[in-house]
Amino acid sequence: MRSSERESQIRIVDAVSDDHLLTIAGSVIAGRKDTLLVGASGLTEALAETLFGAEKTAVLPVPLPGKTVFVIGSQAPQSIAQMEALVEPPSNAYVINNKGILPWSFNDQQITLLEQQSSSLIVRAPSLSRDADLNSNLIARDLAASTAALLAQTKIGSLVVTGGDTALAVLEALEIDSVTVCGEIKPGVVHGLIETRQGPLRLVTKAGGFGVRQLFCTIERYLKTGSLITGKPGVSRG
Repeated sequence: MRSSERESQIRIVDAVSDDHLLTIAGSVIAGRKDTLLVGASGLTEALAETLFGAEKTAVLPVPLPGKTVFVIGSQAPQSIAQMEALVEPPSNAYVINNKGILPWSFNDQQITLLEQQSSSLIVRAPSLSRDADLNSNLIARDLAASTAALLAQTKIGSLVVTGGDTALAVLEALEIDSVTVCGEIKPGVVHGLIETRQGPLRLVTKAGGFGVRQLFCTIERYLKTGSLITGKPGVSRG
């Protein structure tokens, strides 16, 4: 009987530990081209570990001078809440376009003020309203143009971008062809290194619609110190 004529088989297995998941993943490696795995994310992680080795801890590149810029293109409630947490006292992170006017341009006086009075800078998309008819591609492009203008006028060491369209637009605006991936700061928060005209830059990307409220604070802390602790008492790690 030819392989295409073989009857399909359904195997149902259970796992209560990571070792069980690794065993399941290992048992299907040989026939993975003819096997459809259906299960939780833990099974996917076990399969990746079986094929490519254990997960590596995110490696922080050589510390780079300059501020951290958050580019928030997502309108997801999680992203808005994460931005709000980032600017809460005692933080002096600054939303440079609080009214959401794009593209944003900077004069020398504004740049000097931002360099002196803020730790991290935030470039955000306009807040949507029921009557707004805003083109997401246009917003992403304007955010990217604002980011490129800021990068050309002040020293930036790290760039955190949320929203897939925005991330792609920023990379295009900066003429980036490749990203050296260093690992994950948190699951789904990828950390890498890019080469810009101004020199090397740390890059963190994440989707907009996930993560705890303190996630931006965690990312900011990690980029500054290599620690995943936010440093704010009473705040859960995220």
